Amino acid sequence: MKIIKGLKLEYLYFFIFTALITYSCSKDGSNEEKPDNDTIMVPNHEDKDDYSWEESSVNVIAFNINIINSTSSSVTIAGKKATITKAGNYRLEGELNDGQLIVDAPDDARVRLILKNCRIQNNSGPAVLIKRSLKTIIFLEDQTKNKLSDWPSYSDPDDEPNAALFSKSDLTIFGNGELEVFGQYKDGITSKDGLLIKSGSIKVQTVDDGIRGKDNLTIEDGTIMISSGGDGIKSDNEGTEGTGIVFIDGGRIHISASGDGILASTQFTSNGGILKIITGGGNTSDTSSLSQKGIKAGSKVMLALDSCDIDAADHAIDSDDMIEIQSGNYMLKTARAAIHSNNQAIIHNGIINISRAMEGCESKIIRINGGELHVFSIDDGLSGTDGYDVEVNDGSLIEFNGGYSVFRTMHGDGIDSNGDIFVNNGTVIIHGPADAPEVGVDCNNIFNISGGLLLASGTNSDLFNYPDSTSTQNSLVFFFESKQTASTLFHLSDQQGKPIITFQPSNQFQSVIFSSPSLTSGSSYSVYLNGSVSGDLPDGAGTDNAYLSGNLLSTFQLTDKLTILRNLSTDIEP
Repeated sequence: MKIIKGLKLEYLYFFIFTALITYSCSKDGSNEEKPDNDTIMVPNHEDKDDYSWEESSVNVIAFNINIINSTSSSVTIAGKKATITKAGNYRLEGELNDGQLIVDAPDDARVRLILKNCRIQNNSGPAVLIKRSLKTIIFLEDQTKNKLSDWPSYSDPDDEPNAALFSKSDLTIFGNGELEVFGQYKDGITSKDGLLIKSGSIKVQTVDDGIRGKDNLTIEDGTIMISSGGDGIKSDNEGTEGTGIVFIDGGRIHISASGDGILASTQFTSNGGILKIITGGGNTSDTSSLSQKGIKAGSKVMLALDSCDIDAADHAIDSDDMIEIQSGNYMLKTARAAIHSNNQAIIHNGIINISRAMEGCESKIIRINGGELHVFSIDDGLSGTDGYDVEVNDGSLIEFNGGYSVFRTMHGDGIDSNGDIFVNNGTVIIHGPADAPEVGVDCNNIFNISGGLLLASGTNSDLFNYPDSTSTQNSLVFFFESKQTASTLFHLSDQQGKPIITFQPSNQFQSVIFSSPSLTSGSSYSVYLNGSVSGDLPDGAGTDNAYLSGNLLSTFQLTDKLTILRNLSTDIEP
């Protein structure tokens, strides 16, 4: 049995993620690839020599509760503080109670810390404090468990240092061992420059932010678990070009945060990885004064994750400028909009399931170029708006150029644009609201259909919008004399009785819009309600299901681009 999903036309796939090309489509339906003028360049402080060294070069720093031992002339010991003063390789092992490891080496020094079952706890500041170096590299030795923790109060409280592991220079973490960090004062792991997590099993529990790379933060691999009273992962430098970037290239990351799950002051980029985020306790409420978004960026969010599961009290994915979804499997739940951008939200590919949201996607410009989108929303499924709360043309645009999209709304419009709606390609199924004034499709300016399949149920409201005369594809609009109960079958067949579409709206309805390349000018069609259907109706719709024993409402000939049938009643028997 063929279903609507089988009608999807071929659509473009955008896999060249490193180039981060923005796909743009003009309002007349023509497609044009345009490179993004602000291509994201992710800073990287690593080089090939960071991850290899001779064992004979390693200096040992041994901790024994209250005693520190080292034979290296590059290590200064003062009570329970050990300070590394030169470049080199240093193995930290044993347990240090209320002490500290400090790196204070020349600006051109590469310092490598090898953690081998190392436990450092400090009652008055960071467990590890990197004051100065070119870069510091932390290696988690295989099959070791390491732990760093600070105290709820610092002896010299200030904006910095403020983390159990704090670095003023570039910091890299890698290896196959385990690292557990308790940030009881504020943050867990912080670098004021760049922070690279290449591998490792890392668990962070903090009062404030979990892992922070002020200039940039990159995660290439590893298993990372964060429980934070503030933001989970963060890069927040706004003062320098090319900073404030979070990049995820792989790994398995689980974040439970009271604030934002991931916060990038400029750009968030991903090219793989498995991400699970819970913010503010999940989607059941949005009452906190804190920002509790799943992923938030000041400029751009570029997503190509392997999978992403977000349960957020605030927007699940949020950007002040642009959101692009290139690929991946996304499961989103939120008390607000699942995808929210002030300017553009573009879906190129991937599978996106929004199982609960106030609005599915909200942005001035929304483009669906491919992939699958499933939305269950309390208010609008898609909302094209420039921020106005009234029905005015504000230049917004919702555009379908491919893909397979399904919307189920409780009280809002299926798709609502304060400007234009263009359906150029793809499949769009809308289970619209049960009651007026909301409708299946709401448009304040041009509503143009030139291709693809559009199927929408809704109410009989003064706000109901029809496809414009500028449309090049035939469309049908049906109004019923009375409201039809949820799950009532709607069926359309051609003059030979061949099924064209069968629809089972999930809400009560009094209108249906249908447009498809299968509608031919001059042909006759019959419309039915009730009856029975063979086979399944994935997402409530199918194109070749056998239909039996329905009530014939009308037989008509399609003569115009837009045909409207009103006051349809089931009084006519088949």
